[in-house]
Amino acid sequence: MDVVSNPKALPQAKIETKVICSEEGYIQKIDAGYCAMRLGAGREYKGQEMIYLLVSC
Repeated sequence: MDVVSNPKALPQAKIETKVICSEEGYIQKIDAGYCAMRLGAGREYKGQEMIYLLVSC
């Protein structure tokens, strides 16, 4: 199945959060590494045990 033409074929998030901006504009920068870590793709601090390997898929 082609996930480009059918994105619902990809795993879906269990939790969604809407981000509402108070003014019009464009996103200038996103720290993808931090976002991935917050989703569980890495450790926030040394000794943290949980890493969700599916985040990197």
